[in-house]
Amino acid sequence: MKKHFTVTGFLVHENEVALHWHKHVKKWLPPGGHIELNEDPISAVHREVKEETGLNIEILSQLPYDYGVPLQLARPEAMAIYDMQSGDGTLKALHQHVDFIYFCTPENRNLFGFQPDEWLWVDEKTIRRGKVVGLGHSAEIAQDVKELSLEAIKRYKERMMLDMGQGPRS
Repeated sequence: MKKHFTVTGFLVHENEVALHWHKHVKKWLPPGGHIELNEDPISAVHREVKEETGLNIEILSQLPYDYGVPLQLARPEAMAIYDMQSGDGTLKALHQHVDFIYFCTPENRNLFGFQPDEWLWVDEKTIRRGKVVGLGHSAEIAQDVKELSLEAIKRYKERMMLDMGQGPRS
């Protein structure tokens, strides 16, 4: 089976995650898409989130080591393989997505340029409940999206505390 490399960016702002109804896979999903030829996963997640939401982003993960050369890429928070049974838009043939999953936030906490027409900011309570209603759709959130959304919110809160000089709470 053919494998395509993809990225997903769980975009968090003010303790909410941006989700949209994906018309081809019929699920609530965060922004993401295919990694292009000669593109690394970090460049791809920046591009995909910008294309889909209009926002520039920062990746929430820290670089694992403190060396300058060679250039480091932030590690994905998770990686997953998804069977694309019904295609994903223009790609109709059965294939798999090898997905690099990142947590991110709008650059400088700025929503300038956000294209809200196809997106919902979903709060932690709704995610825990497991069902999103909006944009003409009502559906359960897939378990992976639920778990990763909650973890992305947790990471965002930790980052906000660090940025405010409070340090993480136990």
